[in-house]
Amino acid sequence: MKSISLSLALNSLISFVIIFTLTLLILSFLKVQLWVLFFFTLFISLPITIFIFLRLKNKEQKRNLIVKSKQQNDGLILTLNTLKKDQITQIFCNLFTALKVNFTEKSGYFLVNNTALYPAFFIEPLSVNEVKFILNNSPFSGQKHIIISNAFKENVRLFCEQFNLLTMPTSCVLDLLLKHQLISPTTLKKTKKQRLITALFKRLNGKRFILYGVMLLLLSLIVFYPIYYIVSGMIFVVFGLIALLFGKKEQFLNNFCDLLTALNIDEKK
Repeated sequence: MKSISLSLALNSLISFVIIFTLTLLILSFLKVQLWVLFFFTLFISLPITIFIFLRLKNKEQKRNLIVKSKQQNDGLILTLNTLKKDQITQIFCNLFTALKVNFTEKSGYFLVNNTALYPAFFIEPLSVNEVKFILNNSPFSGQKHIIISNAFKENVRLFCEQFNLLTMPTSCVLDLLLKHQLISPTTLKKTKKQRLITALFKRLNGKRFILYGVMLLLLSLIVFYPIYYIVSGMIFVVFGLIALLFGKKEQFLNNFCDLLTALNIDEKK
């Protein structure tokens, strides 16, 4: 049985408390015995909480797949950044061989279907001068060129528009390298404290925290001891604003199909 995450347990517990309190306040207008009041409150609150729990769990599972994919891709990019040029050249030779594509390799440049490809894996974004150096030293001058790198500086795009040059992110080749088992990701380890901070302050949790805070503040208007609801509500609102302003957004990386299309490669053949 898979364990329930802290975030899911906390969200479900807060949802139950809010739903139970609201239901109890609404049913309290019915003049019934106390045990009957609590019984019907639980009878109504529990199914709603279970429904919310299942929805949150489903969203969390989908989100975890995205996070796992991103962590794996980050590890692959880190691995590529630490490899030597001849190692990268060998990896791409093996890749094109696995794809059964005719290619020519010279000095780390690859000519595939009249298109020159150069993998330039660096930690820092490529500048215009670096792109120009790559283009000037290409043994396949006159051909269309594709440069693959982690990131490019803003003015690189304007420079590339003036030449027969296309830039692509490293992410466009990661799935291919994994599929053909040409590279293994470097593990990015986080401490328990880092994992807890990341989980709490994800941008995705920001709106949820603010919603919980607003609901607690509204409940403070109708309960007997409002101070606890006001303090808790303000804490959730502050946490939510921090998560929205400074939290990281989870994203998918680009698909490898863009690279195959640019090189006129049909992977199915």
